[in-house]
Amino acid sequence: MSVRALSRHFSLGLDDWYPDHIPGPDHDGIIIEGTGKNRRDVLREAILGSYDVMTDDAALRSRPGSFEELRGNYPVRREPGSHIIRILDDTAGSGKLLEDLGFQVLSDQCC
Repeated sequence: MSVRALSRHFSLGLDDWYPDHIPGPDHDGIIIEGTGKNRRDVLREAILGSYDVMTDDAALRSRPGSFEELRGNYPVRREPGSHIIRILDDTAGSGKLLEDLGFQVLSDQCC
C-alpha cells in the first residue's frame, strides 16, 4: 500500500505493484471452540491464532538490547483476510465481528 501511494504521488508507474512470494499463514485455518466463550474470548483466540504478539514481547524482554536486530528480522505477519477461522458453536455471535475485522469466517451461525 505504501509503495502504491508513493508511486502515485511521484508518478513512478508502480500503481498496481504487489510484492511477490509472500508466504501464506503457517496453518490451514484457525479452529475456535465457541462453547461457553464470550465474544471477547473468541476475538482474542482469533487474533492470537493469526499472530501471537506475545512472542515478540518475550523476545524483546529477554534481549532488550536487540531491538534493532529483532526489527530488522521481523517475521511476515499476514493480514486478517489471509486467515480462515472456523467457529464451532458460535453462540456468542462472534462471526460477524471477525468478518468485519477482515477474517474469513466459517460458522453455522455467522451473520
